[in-house]
Amino acid sequence: MEDHPSLEELTKFLESRAHPRTLDTRIVRHLLAGCPTCQSRLNLVQRRTPADPTSYDYSAAFAAAAAVSRELLSPRTRKPSPNPASQPSPLTTSPRFAKSTPRRVEELLAASHAQRYGDLDEMLRLAEAAQREADACLAADAGGEPALEDLRAWSWGQYGNSLRVRSQLEESGLALETAEKHRMSGTGDPRLRARLLEQRAALAIFRRHLDHAIELNEEAVSLYREMGESQLLAAARIQSAIVHLYAGRPAEAIQILERALPLIDDKNEDLLLAARHNLVRCYTDLGRPEEALACHFRLRDHYQDCQDPLILLRASWQEGLILRDVGHLHNAEKALRRARTGFLERELTYEGALVSLDLAELYWKAGELGKIEEIVKETEITFQALGIDIRTLRPLHQFRNAAMEGRRPDL
Repeated sequence: MEDHPSLEELTKFLESRAHPRTLDTRIVRHLLAGCPTCQSRLNLVQRRTPADPTSYDYSAAFAAAAAVSRELLSPRTRKPSPNPASQPSPLTTSPRFAKSTPRRVEELLAASHAQRYGDLDEMLRLAEAAQREADACLAADAGGEPALEDLRAWSWGQYGNSLRVRSQLEESGLALETAEKHRMSGTGDPRLRARLLEQRAALAIFRRHLDHAIELNEEAVSLYREMGESQLLAAARIQSAIVHLYAGRPAEAIQILERALPLIDDKNEDLLLAARHNLVRCYTDLGRPEEALACHFRLRDHYQDCQDPLILLRASWQEGLILRDVGHLHNAEKALRRARTGFLERELTYEGALVSLDLAELYWKAGELGKIEEIVKETEITFQALGIDIRTLRPLHQFRNAAMEGRRPDL
């Protein structure tokens, strides 16, 4: 389903108390058809509204939408199929887990982490279950009170990280604060400390607190180096490189990735792909599209073998950037829109908004100034809904001002 209503249109729709026949039928069609992109945007609109329940009359709007559904949808319209991910996980329903135990918490945490590139709703559900189970565990079963505090810190950390991935940034921050409080009462496990530092750094990246993210991640890097944990050290360095990329320092990011790559075990294919993928982005941001294109093509077989939908979306995003920079604007737009739609369908609004910024630059190169104004406005609303200070997003304002003044944005 194409021609999705914008966030502004959805906001006006929800505020409407008009007679059903006067409602925007295009919006109603999208919502009643279960359009995932529009449902994601609707969640953002609801998240950014005041807490006062009288501020918007949602029930009236949806009642109106239901009233006109018979006129808009044919009787043969298929209802969205049930989402298998909404079914309870065996880990949370199996009778062998009737009692809260550290082993159960560990299994839930491992299962949640395994979903980080797959079903993000399931990742969050399993993490929340682990957090509840850890809080219900007894110190005697965990090996003492400090060990129990460690277990709770691990579970609250995974829960906070899962919330961050789902773009619930405020809730993520509170959960990670709780994790840190438990860690402070625990055994002093350096691996736990390093992991929480990485998770807090990832949240700081989403909030665009990039200097703080670098500080946190460097501390994690130091801990992993002291422990001799080469794979964890490499992963932490990759995240450090990503922060430098977002901060506009791709040359520094390349140096960090070149230190990370020799540490990665050849069997750790996901980590190798992540490092090389971000190396391509470095060349793109340095204005070296030919090198980026050559590296990207060397990774194509790895992308084709990859079954993780989020990695494939990021590959499409990267392909769009490269095509944009070598002048193939039509194909670049298709790749970027494919990535953006995929992120929004999975309610990954932060990533979707970042792709929107890249689309804005593409539209400038194509001379489509009207599209710039529309996408910048929608992106700004998205970041505000996520609680991100849009003053930290320099390109957002530059694109708007440049479009209004008819000039090239200074990036």
